[in-house]
Amino acid sequence: MIKADIYKPTFMLLMVIHLVWLTSCGSNNRKQPQKATEVAGCAQSLQVLIKHSGWKSPFKSNFTAEIESTDDKKLRVQLLSPPNGGSRTAHTIGWIVIDEQKKTLSDITNDPENPEPITYQLKDWNRFITCFHEDAENPSTTGPVLQLSDLFTEGSTTAFSPKDLNKDEPNIKQFKAKLIRFEQQHKGDQLNTEDVSILINHEVFDNSNTYVNSSWLAYFLNKYHISPLKLNDAFEQAITQEDLIAVKILLQHGFIVSDQQLKAARLAKENSVRLTHYNLQNKGLDESGDPTFYDEKKSKIDAIQQLINLQYQANIIQDNDGFTNLREYKSKTSNIIRRIQNAEHIKVLDNTGEWWQVETVSGQKGYVFWTRIKSGKVTR
Repeated sequence: MIKADIYKPTFMLLMVIHLVWLTSCGSNNRKQPQKATEVAGCAQSLQVLIKHSGWKSPFKSNFTAEIESTDDKKLRVQLLSPPNGGSRTAHTIGWIVIDEQKKTLSDITNDPENPEPITYQLKDWNRFITCFHEDAENPSTTGPVLQLSDLFTEGSTTAFSPKDLNKDEPNIKQFKAKLIRFEQQHKGDQLNTEDVSILINHEVFDNSNTYVNSSWLAYFLNKYHISPLKLNDAFEQAITQEDLIAVKILLQHGFIVSDQQLKAARLAKENSVRLTHYNLQNKGLDESGDPTFYDEKKSKIDAIQQLINLQYQANIIQDNDGFTNLREYKSKTSNIIRRIQNAEHIKVLDNTGEWWQVETVSGQKGYVFWTRIKSGKVTR
C-alpha cells in the first residue's frame, strides 16, 4: 500500500498524471471488464456473498464491498467500513480475492502471498457471478439460469411496478434487461412457489430491509399460470408476515380459504398481541432480551382475519352439472355420501391436494374435487 507523503506534493502530482496516462492507454488497447457495481443488484449480491461467508471480521455487520481490479478471472474486492466518528470517508478494512476459475474466496488482508480460504454459500456465489457477467444492454438466454432471487435480491427495494418498465431510468432499464433474460430462460416453466415467497413483504418488522412492489406478485402469478393448489405456503406466509396486499392478490388468483388458513391467522394474531405486549411492557424486548422489531402501528392482522373469514364463509359449490358429489374418500370411485347443489355453502376443512375435505351446512363431512369449489368475491 502506498502511503501519502505530505512533504512531496510534486512527486504525488507526477504519480497521478502517470496513472491517468496508463489508464487512458489501457482503455485504448482493450475493452475494460464490466464492474459488478455497474449492474443492477450486483453490489448487493456481492455484499450478500461476503456477509454470508466464513469471513471473520468485527465489521461484518456493517461494511461495503467494491471491486478494485479484475485479472484472469480473479476479482480483487476492497472491503470498507462506513464513515464514522465525524469522518466523511470510508476506511479500508481488508481485501478479498474471488477466483472464478478455481471457485474460491480468499482473504488477503494480512498476507497477500498466503491467502486464507473463506467458505461461502453456493447460491450466493452463483447469484453474484451471474450478475457480474451479465450484459445489461444485450440480454441473452446463455449463461447460468436466473431465478427470481436474482431479480429481487436480498436487501433491495423494488418500488416500481411492471407498468413502469418503459421508463427511462437506469435502474429500471437494467432490471428490465434482466427480466427479459429471465423470461427467455423460463418460457412455459412453472415457477417454484418457494421463489414466489420472496415477493411477499414483511413491513411489520422494522429490521426487514427488502421491499417488492406487490404488483410483481400478481405479474408472476399470471405470467406463469401458477395453480392455486401450489400456493398454500405462500398464502400462510402472507398471513404470518401480515402482508394484506399479498393476501388480496392470492385470493384474486383463485385461492380458497380453509380451516388451515384460519388457524394460521389466529396464530399470527396471538403473536401480534404477544409482541405488542413486549413493546409496551418490556421496552420492545422479548423474553430473551432481544428486540422484537415489531411495529404494531403497521399491523394488518385484524384486516387479514376479517377478510379471510368472509372469504371462508363465501365458499360454495359450483359445477356445470348443477351439483357435485360428496364422497367418502379422496377418489371418484368412493361411495357418494350425498349430492351438494350449486351455490350451497360449505366449510373447507382441508385444501391440500386435489380432493378437499369439506363440511356441509347439515354437518356432513366428505371429499370434493377442488375445481368444484368457488368463493364469492369479497371486497375489503
